[in-house]
Amino acid sequence: MRSFVMFFVMVVMAASANADVITERKENFRANVKSLKLIQPAMEQGDMETISKEAESIASWAKAMPEFFPQGSDMGDTKARPEIWENWDDFLAKSAANREAAETLAELAAAGNDEALPGAFGALSKTCGDCHKLYKY
Repeated sequence: MRSFVMFFVMVVMAASANADVITERKENFRANVKSLKLIQPAMEQGDMETISKEAESIASWAKAMPEFFPQGSDMGDTKARPEIWENWDDFLAKSAANREAAETLAELAAAGNDEALPGAFGALSKTCGDCHKLYKY
């Protein structure tokens, strides 16, 4: 009986930890979408500071993103597909591509290169879609 209780406590603790990481993961993705939505009008207004700041925020999230996908966090209130863990190296590559695209956009904005911004923003958006197609329900 005692071993059953210990097992039950461990299962509940693991579920709680996964729920926390899933909640944090969702919050970070929501912040990421907010950044993307702030960049679009900033490009129209020539607001290089906002573009750079929000692109840096996206790059920061992309760098940390894999930490928010520990094994077992595909269960619960999540749209993460099991293919993430089955194709972990590809998931890491897609996260890195997202980070690199965001860094490029931030650098272009910081340099005031407004002509290159639409292409860089398009490339960044593509990295989001590339990952979502395979790894999100």
